[in-house]
Amino acid sequence: MLVSKGLNQYQIILIKKFSDLKMSFNKNQEEIKEQVIKIITLGPSGAGKTSLLTRLTRDNFSENYIATIGVDFAIKRLFINNQPVKLQIWDTAGQERFRAAISKSYYKGAHGIFLAFDITNEMSFSDIQIWYEKTLDEIKNMNQDIQFLLIGCKCDLESQRKISYDVAFSFALSLGMHYIETSAKMSTNCLEAADYLGKLCLTKINEKKNNDPPVLEIKQEAIKKSSCC
Repeated sequence: MLVSKGLNQYQIILIKKFSDLKMSFNKNQEEIKEQVIKIITLGPSGAGKTSLLTRLTRDNFSENYIATIGVDFAIKRLFINNQPVKLQIWDTAGQERFRAAISKSYYKGAHGIFLAFDITNEMSFSDIQIWYEKTLDEIKNMNQDIQFLLIGCKCDLESQRKISYDVAFSFALSLGMHYIETSAKMSTNCLEAADYLGKLCLTKINEKKNNDPPVLEIKQEAIKKSSCC
């Protein structure tokens, strides 16, 4: 650190403290790394999964429905509890013929799952139980603490509602998860849903980090051979 001549001792101390504070801040910024959180969207075809993903990651909505084939994913960046987070959201096909194709590989490394259904479709809601049970069966031997969030899509279509909020909320509660209603068209609660599940996942990730035993680096010192006479 260069200090100009002519400064008194008090000014020099202030400059040094500011310099140390700046270095400490820059070091802390480097230590705060972006946390990647993998989230999978599951649910029946036409539930609104792709529209939710599009609204979240592109802030866009289309009335034209195109069924997802296979699996796709997009990225949503946000801050959760002052920590930078990258949500890697996987969009899966909901048709019956693709359900079996969603293999264990897609669940591997997942931190959270959106279980989505259409509030205007009774069959869509009934299928959620099947999706949930299938998911539990897939991850039972994976040793993964996955967080769930039940999402009722298309809440802007109130006049066509078939599943009441109370029924869906009680169902979610029975499965030990929270319930949020969203509208990708009106951008209602989409970000809130991502933020809520993201917080659950981040909390679990940080808990695991804190509970994991520290990794000890054992350095093997070179053994000097002594010569015997």
